Amino acid sequence: MRCLVFGMLAACGSSTSLELTEGEQGSGSGAGSAEVAAGYSRPATPADLPEGFPFAPPVGPDEVGGSGEATAPRSLCDAGIPAAWEPRCGAALCERCESDGACGAGLVCRSGACLPATLPEATLELLPERAAQLFGAPARLASFWAEMVRDGESARRFFAVRRETATDTKLSFDVYRQQLSETGEVLPEGSGELVLDERWVGGFADGSLLREALSQQAVAVLTGQPVGTGEHWLVTVNGQTYGPMFIFREADDAALEAAGRSADALRFVAEGSGEIFASGGGALVPLPDGRYAEAFVEESSSADDFAPLASLVEGAVAVDAAAQAGGSGAGACAVRRVLDVNGYLDGLAALVLLGDGGHARANYRLSLQPGAGSGRRWEVWYDNFGLSFGCLWNEADNNALCGGMDASLTAYSGVFEGDASAAAYPVTQYFNLLTDVVLRDPELERAFGVRICDMLDSAYWSEALPRQIAGLGALLEPSASVDPRDRLEGADAFGAEVDALLAYHADRTRLLRSQFLCF
Repeated sequence: MRCLVFGMLAACGSSTSLELTEGEQGSGSGAGSAEVAAGYSRPATPADLPEGFPFAPPVGPDEVGGSGEATAPRSLCDAGIPAAWEPRCGAALCERCESDGACGAGLVCRSGACLPATLPEATLELLPERAAQLFGAPARLASFWAEMVRDGESARRFFAVRRETATDTKLSFDVYRQQLSETGEVLPEGSGELVLDERWVGGFADGSLLREALSQQAVAVLTGQPVGTGEHWLVTVNGQTYGPMFIFREADDAALEAAGRSADALRFVAEGSGEIFASGGGALVPLPDGRYAEAFVEESSSADDFAPLASLVEGAVAVDAAAQAGGSGAGACAVRRVLDVNGYLDGLAALVLLGDGGHARANYRLSLQPGAGSGRRWEVWYDNFGLSFGCLWNEADNNALCGGMDASLTAYSGVFEGDASAAAYPVTQYFNLLTDVVLRDPELERAFGVRICDMLDSAYWSEALPRQIAGLGALLEPSASVDPRDRLEGADAFGAEVDALLAYHADRTRLLRSQFLCF
């Protein structure tokens, strides 16, 4: 649970506080990486991959004395061989509909997917002078209180602008609810703590308003991770249409429990700011004593210090990095003993399919979850998919406005950027040491490649996702194409954004099949 205390972000119930600024993000590929055109048809070679990354294409099993009989698999570590990926796609999502009658109440069949018949509406009432600023071009608001009505229910909420750039005319918001007093009474506005309730995403980084929603869906289906819930709404402010937005809630305690996770387990979120973050503080490298609190936020009620997180980084991740640096063939043995490696590989593979470049040093959570017997394992969960579907960071304007999508920049886009060979602080490149350690283990790297092939073949990726792109695009088009505050104008421009997502899906699939020999 994260709290806002008038411009400050703090872990509720702790003394840690950080400025409420969105974490910086990096980009760029290493000197050894190469841009590969769509339709690339030959297998990858070391020259195609980031500099220093292991190249270990799939090979057949060893044979016993030339008998033709395969030997039993051998593990580099006593923790064993990673399990195979399991598809998670229910009939409601992955079966194609042919008519509205095949869908549930309130749903219609669009492009073979069961989706809402119309966009639900949310209304905001706020001070007229604030509304005038909100409808400005560009808007200059930082925050405001508003009465919010959805599904016939009214609630008072605090809206904080999440990002503002020179091109914004429709903003995105972090929306907070006010904590009650110890007696349950509502406190006066402007006092006490505010708890992050949900995020409202405008079109500043995504003219289609689809990428974040579909990436969230894809990660939930492909990984089984606890992921927040969200849907598109048409927003009205003081009686005037503000436009369609994607409104979502991050996974709360109830969602964690529903996903089979313990909400009471230790949980940290990589959401730092300032010098420590810019220097690589979220990259899971050893940090100077006490500085973990600057790169991570304690999110669970049971987390009262950063010693467990430091133990993971310094007692497992850094240990394996040192072992791998000492000789070839070293695995991620210490990491395997404390990490849910199967879940981690699932997450990395999903990010690769989505070409999501926003999770190497931020937008992820670590939780020490109960395991079988008395064991516990760290899990890594992802959220906030603003740079998904190959969206490139806009270096010129230093914002996340997606000026284009690239499905073929690198097969490892989303999990491995730049030269990740330096395992020290401060980090000078954009990477995550845990990812580096896991994918330098030849056995885990092979399992990672197999997962990607299995995911590409899944009913969700190959069939359901394209239907979702086309169907959701049809649902949003009537509202998005006439939205005067969006950066797109007209149905043709909006349709081009939807077509770009479909093209990304096709091009990314072809590239990954080639790079990981998925034939």
